Amino acid sequence: MGDVGELHRVPVPPSLLGESPMWHPKEGVLYWCDIAGHALNRWNPTRREHDAWFFDNDVSCCSPLLDGGLLLALRDGLLRFDPATNARHRLVRAPYLAHEQRFNDGKADPQGRFWVGTVHEKREPQGALYRYVH
Repeated sequence: MGDVGELHRVPVPPSLLGESPMWHPKEGVLYWCDIAGHALNRWNPTRREHDAWFFDNDVSCCSPLLDGGLLLALRDGLLRFDPATNARHRLVRAPYLAHEQRFNDGKADPQGRFWVGTVHEKREPQGALYRYVH
């Protein structure tokens, strides 16, 4: 079976550990996290513009909130973030020892519940799956 498409690199600065891409249909942009770079990135393909916001620790994944803004999973907990104003509001602290574990990948389901897994960086298997209902 032959190739059916092409891959094109997005013209943005490289990430240290880029993960959790999320297309935001209302905004028409792509968000992704740079876990090790402690950053949330946004690419607007129409305007060919890149934006980045930096945080105090690992940013693992993001999801749109039903009432606007984004939910971010950071190493030390869940955060409500508004990219338009840079407003940040802690929703919940991490339910684990943040020096040993961190949130990893997560997504929202159609009902708006946020599902996120953890990874234990010192020993395996210690990760867990969590559900956040706002």
